[in-house]
Amino acid sequence: MSRITFLAVALVGTLAAPATRADADVAARQARAHVEQLRAQFPATQSHWQTGIVGPALVTGLQVPTEGTSAQARGEHFIAHHADLFGIAPADLVFAEENRAADRTIVHFAHRVDGRRVLRRGVTLTLDTAGHVTRVSNNIVPVHAVRGADIAPADARSLVLGRFSPEARAADVAHIETVIVAGPGGAFEAAVVHVVPHPQEMNVVEVLVDLHHGKVVGQRSAVQH
Repeated sequence: MSRITFLAVALVGTLAAPATRADADVAARQARAHVEQLRAQFPATQSHWQTGIVGPALVTGLQVPTEGTSAQARGEHFIAHHADLFGIAPADLVFAEENRAADRTIVHFAHRVDGRRVLRRGVTLTLDTAGHVTRVSNNIVPVHAVRGADIAPADARSLVLGRFSPEARAADVAHIETVIVAGPGGAFEAAVVHVVPHPQEMNVVEVLVDLHHGKVVGQRSAVQH
């Protein structure tokens, strides 16, 4: 039996998405047990925990082998066999991006619930040049129940435009992303609306609208590629 196969057999657990607080407690115990199994394989393993996150916020000291012909595939292989670290099903972590450096590759997977992105929540893996996962960071929080939308994305667009000058331009409704915002206070459905305040400058602002309460809850500059 190969080392990779051995790790897969040894570390895969029964996974249930933490849809309730009781489920989250079970997931937290599974995550701690999984870290101890990793530490048994890799004694240098160190874990750091943060209130509100089901699994460890950071795990270092790893040398976990993976399989795949790309960093994305290797990351997906790791998640498939170590999802107990995060308390969610592997299918709820979707590849988002990768960044390469001379001695490592960083791969980010976004958390999704019912097909919607959980805003700025996910898992980031660091792989060495041999494709071993050496570091895991995680900021996934339980999504127990999502407060649903009481206004439509079109209303959110109008609300956002009302905060800017008449010359501002916002994305069409078809290009407004509906997301979930999750944190210590619970989860709610939101819309991400991109606005160009001054068309001649082409600076883009990302505005977040709480679709449940019908109000703007944040904005930031968006990087255009």
